[in-house]
Amino acid sequence: LKMEDMDGIETMKTMKKMDPNIKVVMLTGHGCEMAAKDGLEQGAADYLCKPCDCDELLERVHAIFQGEEK
Repeated sequence: LKMEDMDGIETMKTMKKMDPNIKVVMLTGHGCEMAAKDGLEQGAADYLCKPCDCDELLERVHAIFQGEEK
């Protein structure tokens, strides 16, 4: 979520303007609960706190494509 020119929420908003159906999984290590809540409110399909387990990330992505997003 923390980047030099634009934060992750702004990046996600820009991506969703380009493709409203895009699915976004946020990975954050900064204020995890608050950042995740904000991201979900802004349209993220799911989130994980860093460091995250790669298998869990893959499970979440699979669930999103199966229609089981949060």
